[in-house]
Amino acid sequence: MEHRRRLKTAATVSTTTLNDLPEDILRHIISFLPTTLDAVKTTLISQKWRGLWRSLTSLNFNIDTFPTHNSFIDQILRFGSFVTQTLRLRHPSAPLRSFVIRYAYVSHRYAEFVDFWIRYAVSHGASFLDVDLNKENYLAVVAGDLEEEEDGNDCGAVVADEDYDSDGDENHELWYDFDFGVLGSSCVTNLKLRESKLLLPDMTTLDIGLQFGSIRSLLLDKVYMTDQVVSDLMSCCVNLEALELSRIHGIEDVKLRSFTLTELSLKHWDLGKSVEILAPKLSLLVMAAFEAEEYIFTDVSGLVEARITSIYYEDWSKVVRLLTQVQHLVVQNSWFELLLSEKLLSDSFRFPNLKVLQLRTGYSKCEILGLGALLECCPNLETLSLLTLTNWFEEVIIDFSFCYC
Repeated sequence: MEHRRRLKTAATVSTTTLNDLPEDILRHIISFLPTTLDAVKTTLISQKWRGLWRSLTSLNFNIDTFPTHNSFIDQILRFGSFVTQTLRLRHPSAPLRSFVIRYAYVSHRYAEFVDFWIRYAVSHGASFLDVDLNKENYLAVVAGDLEEEEDGNDCGAVVADEDYDSDGDENHELWYDFDFGVLGSSCVTNLKLRESKLLLPDMTTLDIGLQFGSIRSLLLDKVYMTDQVVSDLMSCCVNLEALELSRIHGIEDVKLRSFTLTELSLKHWDLGKSVEILAPKLSLLVMAAFEAEEYIFTDVSGLVEARITSIYYEDWSKVVRLLTQVQHLVVQNSWFELLLSEKLLSDSFRFPNLKVLQLRTGYSKCEILGLGALLECCPNLETLSLLTLTNWFEEVIIDFSFCYC
């Protein structure tokens, strides 16, 4: 009798399938799929799965994983249509938390696609918005498609020669015009934008606190904007806490002034003139392959940690001498050059608060001498880590050949 009861229980368990799980759990499972395209494909599993993707709170569209077609131009159109149709079929009352789009913006002909996607995400309450329009990996493919079109093979769309060139990824005239005003009174707290021109609304008619008070984190990579746009951007994002600027175009003399900013990263960018930082609450500063003629730290009194990697000693020395108050410093070993250029051990060049030092260094005689001079400037140092190129977070080449003894 007991044996038959166990067999019956086992049979009952064996008939339980994935379809028997509640829809909320199934929807949670779908949310772990890499892209929204993968989520849509789950409609083929069974009738119960057909509408689950329509209520996902996170959407991720990536043209890199989209099925290829006759030509890349055709793929761009099909991908754009897929994203647009997916958004239109989505449940109208479903909340949206995160929206990520990876698209190759090769022509202004596709601006309507991007306009609709961004406005949809903002109007449906997305707090995380990641718009990557970098076409760098596709220029050669598009050029090949154009040659086929010239031979009479119509791919369903035409991208004119004037819409890009061999260095199109550096031509900001071909980049998407991102209207920052779309984010007015939105729920977006974290914005990531790649390869676009940033346009701001008229600041004279803008209610600053109301318009962009939600934005806490901002990452701009390969974005074109003028000096005035940067200044206005810092003014209108009154609650901005984290800012990363990478490979920025159009700026020569930048002023970064914020009373809420706590983290600032400047990366892979050769600034024409000067950079001024006024951010009393700034606690973390990262500069990686960033160069400027002049560095002005008007107020960084709250700075605790700095990570500085520069290609040239001149930029390195300009920045390091402004960081004597930090407690945690990550930097390359150029101290011997500084030792040759001035009296390093003077009272005006010490790091009295430095507790943790992570130093990228070789072990030549000159570098060891530089390290010794540095340690004399850090009377309260508690932790010293010597990093090599294999475990350094940013590869920067330093030339010490002049001092090999």
